[in-house]
Amino acid sequence: MIELQYDLYQDNLTDDELVDIAKKTLVMGDTRASVYKGNVPKSLLSIEKESVTRNFHQYHYQVTLTEIIHTENGPDERVEDYEFSIEWDKWRFLINEIRPVK
Repeated sequence: MIELQYDLYQDNLTDDELVDIAKKTLVMGDTRASVYKGNVPKSLLSIEKESVTRNFHQYHYQVTLTEIIHTENGPDERVEDYEFSIEWDKWRFLINEIRPVK
C-alpha cells in the first residue's frame, strides 16, 4: 500500500491513472491524491517497520522510509520517519493520513 502511494509521484500519469491509483490507495481517492502528490517527485528506496498500533477501525503504522527526492541539483536521498494512518474503508484498508514523526 505504501509502495502504491509513491506511484502517485510519477509525472507521466494521466488524470485517469492518477485517480485509479488514488482510489486503490487513499481514503477519498482522487480528492486526497493532489494533497499527497505535492510538487516534488519522490522515489521509495526502502521501508523499515517500526511499530503498529490500533485505534478502533484505524491502524497507525510507524515506519522509517528511505526516499529519493528529485531536486534542481539532482537526486537527494532522505531518511524520514512517518506515521501512516490506515483505515478500513469499503471492504479494504486504505491510507487515511500520512504525517512525519518528529
